[in-house]
Amino acid sequence: MIAANPTPGVRPSGTSILGLIVALVAVIAGLLVVDSTLERAEQRELQSSAERNFTQGLRLLREGRAKDAVDPLRKAHALERDNTDYELELIDALIANGKTAEAEPLVNEILLREPNDGRANLTAAHLMVKEGKTTDAESYYHRAIYGEWADNAPAHRVSARMELVQLLVGKGKKEALLAELLPLQAEAKKNVAIQKSLGHLFLIAGAPERSAEVYHALIAQNPKDAEAYAGLGEVLLEQGDYRAAHSAFLAASSRAQDDTLIRLRLELLSTLTSLDPTPRRLPSLEKYRRSVHILQLADNDLNDCIAKHPPPVPAETAQLLSTGKTTLAAQPTTVTNELSEGVLSLAEKTWQARLQACGPSTSSTEEPLRLIMGKLAQ
Repeated sequence: MIAANPTPGVRPSGTSILGLIVALVAVIAGLLVVDSTLERAEQRELQSSAERNFTQGLRLLREGRAKDAVDPLRKAHALERDNTDYELELIDALIANGKTAEAEPLVNEILLREPNDGRANLTAAHLMVKEGKTTDAESYYHRAIYGEWADNAPAHRVSARMELVQLLVGKGKKEALLAELLPLQAEAKKNVAIQKSLGHLFLIAGAPERSAEVYHALIAQNPKDAEAYAGLGEVLLEQGDYRAAHSAFLAASSRAQDDTLIRLRLELLSTLTSLDPTPRRLPSLEKYRRSVHILQLADNDLNDCIAKHPPPVPAETAQLLSTGKTTLAAQPTTVTNELSEGVLSLAEKTWQARLQACGPSTSSTEEPLRLIMGKLAQ
């Protein structure tokens, strides 16, 4: 039997060509499916690896091990460069390690991509603080406060403003501080903890009246709040109203009887009351005695300050000390109000010399004198 062979010169039928095409398409489709499957598997593996590194780095960062967190976070960012969360956590770790030169281009990259992102601007503020660029930090804090947040924007904005407030406190910028406290008071009006902080912060900002208002409001909300009474006592203490301050601290003490700090403030008030030369109807002799005591305290503090700083002593300071020594040794036969005022004036000048020589920071032993001088200056 003779096998059938294609007849020379005769084309394959249309059915054969169509079958071949179908087969080729099927093979190509199969290869595409396999390639797509492999690509998805590879992508899943990369994402899984990035997530593992990110989780590890984030855990280390939260544990305070920023140095160890950098490498896994860097790997996570390298595997998923478009993941903003990975990049921001890497920047946080770099900042914590003082690697600001590496962090800065990453921050710029995010801000170029998402200029209004609240968290990115907050991270930029942290970087500026680390680099000591306070003015730039303030600007980024404001952008964070008014920027866009993915979730719980009000809470993030309050938190960012609180950070800015602490920065301003550290820099002693009272006017700028007050400007931030006013909106914060409205933004966090239902947050008792922040309101208590505001009471103290308004006092630092030089706005004792607002501070007192905050504490009065807290007491109205909760008359059993010992902390609010103590805060009000501090305000009254700084204002020189020792009687009202004593009442406030007594109220605090009755609500927190074991509080050592409140007890110490009551003891301080007792000292101030016996030292205060300003009460009306104070006998002239007693006013003079108190004035001399205040001068003695100021003289002691200035001498202690000078002892911590090597000579030369400025001529004006030396003259103050000499005049103070003479005044303290004097025993006048007649005591007048004018004489007492002269002694107090010398005490104030001596205290100012001490502040100029050693700065505004004072020890606990100097606190009574600081408060008395504050009252005399009002």
